[in-house]
Amino acid sequence: MGPCPHPTAPHSTPTSRTAALWTARKGLYAAVAGARPTGSTALLEDIAVPVGHLAATCAGLETLFERHGYDESVIFGHAKDGNIHFLLNEHLDQGSDRLEAFTEQMVELVLDQGGNLKAEHGTGRVMAPFVERQYGTALYEVMREIKRLVDPLGILNPGVVLTDDPQAHMRDLKPVVPIEEEADRCVECGYCEPVCPSRDLTLTPRQRIVLRREEKLAAQRGDTATVRAIQESYDYEGLATCAVDGMCVTACPVGINTGDLVRRLRAEQAGPAESAAWSAAAGRWGAVTRGASAAVGVAGAIGTAGPTVAGRPAAAALPRLATAAGRALLGADTVPDYRPELPRSGGAVRRSGGRGRASAETVAVLMPSCTGTMFGPAEGSGPNGGGCSGACACSGGAARSGAAAAGAGASAAGLGVTRALDRLLERARVRAVVPEGIEGLCCGTPFSSKGMTDAKERMRARLREALVATARREGASHEPGAAALPVVVDAASCTEGVLAALEGTGIEVIDATTFVRRELLGRLSVSARAQSVTVHPTCSTTHLGATDDLVALAGACAEEVVLPVAWGCCAYAGDRGMLHPELTASATRAEAAEIAQHPTDWYVSANRTCELGMSAATGQTYRHVLELVEAATR
Repeated sequence: MGPCPHPTAPHSTPTSRTAALWTARKGLYAAVAGARPTGSTALLEDIAVPVGHLAATCAGLETLFERHGYDESVIFGHAKDGNIHFLLNEHLDQGSDRLEAFTEQMVELVLDQGGNLKAEHGTGRVMAPFVERQYGTALYEVMREIKRLVDPLGILNPGVVLTDDPQAHMRDLKPVVPIEEEADRCVECGYCEPVCPSRDLTLTPRQRIVLRREEKLAAQRGDTATVRAIQESYDYEGLATCAVDGMCVTACPVGINTGDLVRRLRAEQAGPAESAAWSAAAGRWGAVTRGASAAVGVAGAIGTAGPTVAGRPAAAALPRLATAAGRALLGADTVPDYRPELPRSGGAVRRSGGRGRASAETVAVLMPSCTGTMFGPAEGSGPNGGGCSGACACSGGAARSGAAAAGAGASAAGLGVTRALDRLLERARVRAVVPEGIEGLCCGTPFSSKGMTDAKERMRARLREALVATARREGASHEPGAAALPVVVDAASCTEGVLAALEGTGIEVIDATTFVRRELLGRLSVSARAQSVTVHPTCSTTHLGATDDLVALAGACAEEVVLPVAWGCCAYAGDRGMLHPELTASATRAEAAEIAQHPTDWYVSANRTCELGMSAATGQTYRHVLELVEAATR
């Protein structure tokens, strides 16, 4: 860690210094635990001493680290409270004599300094053999008597806090076996669990990693029954219901994206036929997207046609029966389920050429996402028969919002993000260029999520060539010797994929939300603000740092912006929500319940498939935020 900023250093404020120091403090755990030797366990302890004894205690711990060979250990904590943590790495599979000797001397050190062996965290089993030494026999017997009165049979957490076994702290220590490199650094802290969309359905990232380790440990001890049980359940629990959204990496202190592990395992499981199919798709991507668009359109048209039964179109039973049969025959991970939130038709969007006025300044290269072709714009009604999602003039919108229609209204048939962006470019009097042949290219995300690494790399190489050539050519023609134009992508998840594809080229990749806020909003006139809008950030806007832009655009176009406290990844994840709708239902349950308590005129996000997922979850029609901006600036 470098020197602290000087109090009078330029461009430095107390707030920035505090943030920098806190970041460094938090990073100590990640640095040591993440860099620990393969197969070792990161052990974290928690003690407290009188503040006046803090320096002596820290010096004593450093002496013990050196004496017992615990290199690269760290001490950190809350100095004003005399509360410190220390971390050391131990190879438990190589015996525990060193750890036992260290623990004994550490206990002596802390008690000699008048301290407590546990501060913020519970005594548990590790310090249980030393409780009597810390508090004395008299107080210890009082604890024992209270325990006997409350738990006469000794069935409540036996051996925790109070134990008769002086070696309890050295028993049942779990060694960490090496697993796949994507997850091997995991310290099983569980910080990832609150942000995981499958946490209430199947497994969390921590549990996925723990099961990989348990399977390997079981194999080492010859426990074939446990190995088989883990393998049989892992396909669904660990792989099929992982959204590979990467939200876990935002909370992980050692920077693990468990989605990378799942992608690797999916790739290892993929058979030759599946790999060949995805390779073929990569070579004919334009035809694939058009075919998917037609299939979605047919399903949507059939599902909304004709008479209704119990409030639902009777014809919807046809695609539902067809997909159910296909899923039964070929598997739930192969055939998507029929989903009522699917749009009526795929979007027939112009995919190449210039956007905006031909004579206007060219400011960007635009990559329209293929999700705009596969999934058409939002309809006026939600999947559960809800009213218009904007404050439009129909009775449904007014009834749901409880007010007369006013402000920026969402039309019965939405524009979709690509057409909305076209109109915004026109109004801002600037232009974007779409490379020729872009309809046959893809950011590679669909291939990546399936574990089709080779097909993904081939697709990204082709995309990289097309975008780099166009960005540099248009930048040079705009201003000789100028740098390449930025590449703008109109779906947040695809922006992530394009960023990966163009890594190392020096070309800026911007999500459309950031681009419109940064480059277009100041050139536009907001003339019809909506009354209220609910915003759903996505995992991709989180990774991109674009959530502030998403919320700011909504705020520029509506009087009230609602950002649900319980928002999280919707887990629709491209086609994952169609393959396993129970995943999206579980991931969005809390957010949907919160949204139901506060209806608004608009519901917006920044990614078409996330809009479908949230429409399914809430019964409201979600659109891209740029559709709101377009309506507000007409």
